[in-house]
Amino acid sequence: HQLESCFSELKLELKTLDTAGDKDLTTSLTSGEVTDNFFTNTLDRAVLDGTVDAAIHSAKDMPDYEGSNIDWFFLPWREDRRDAVIWPQDRPHDEANPVVGISSPSREVYARTRWPNCTIKPIRGSIENRIQQMDDGDFDVILLAVAGLKRLGIAHRISETLSLDELDTHEDQGAIAITFKKGHPVLQQLRMLLTPPVVIAGAGTGKEGNYSVAVQQALEQCELCFHDTLLAPEILRHCQGKLVNVGKRYNDKNPGQRQADIIQHLLTHSRKGHHIVRLKGGDP
Repeated sequence: HQLESCFSELKLELKTLDTAGDKDLTTSLTSGEVTDNFFTNTLDRAVLDGTVDAAIHSAKDMPDYEGSNIDWFFLPWREDRRDAVIWPQDRPHDEANPVVGISSPSREVYARTRWPNCTIKPIRGSIENRIQQMDDGDFDVILLAVAGLKRLGIAHRISETLSLDELDTHEDQGAIAITFKKGHPVLQQLRMLLTPPVVIAGAGTGKEGNYSVAVQQALEQCELCFHDTLLAPEILRHCQGKLVNVGKRYNDKNPGQRQADIIQHLLTHSRKGHHIVRLKGGDP
């Protein structure tokens, strides 16, 4: 609905497919038995064989598609990436010895730290199904993503929202991704319109005052700056985001591969919707 509201000529038909993650509710997500495409494999095949033009994923569940025939990008509408504690509404909370429903290693670590005498049990199913299992008495408390609860309109079930200092989540939690077969003209056009361009900026001589106002503004507004090594530090102080030194030196063993790695980093972060500056020495 958000896509169609942005592009009046775009009409989408939704097709529901059951994935392994929907069908297999017994394999524990913390057991080490789950492959990186556990939640995407069915949708990936549908994209590649033409059953669908595109698939929608929770971004944190996506595997590494490098080297495949699948392309992707994140939609710009991100949700809260924090986790929430959910207690039952109709019975007292057992803070001393709760049975905790867990679906990830990080949540298990948090649970064991907060409730040292807790019993850990794996939990599977949709968000609504997990809450129902808890309400039915299978668990005393569960941990879920705030984003999913908000998107389903059941944020009122949140008992407590955890800070990222308390429980750091996957960096892509809260983001929605679209995958499609490489070369699809409509999806490529949508990606171009919905993701910010990589800004290639020049540091000039690298000294204070010898770069443009536009370069300074780009650094002040970016989330990531991939910069060369031989730059005066004065220019880098304008960067409000994360600095990543990707400069090549005269004794690099494999400069060609190094450049390919830099380009891949730029492409990956651009597809995720990050505002990126590639800061080069001189005039690029």
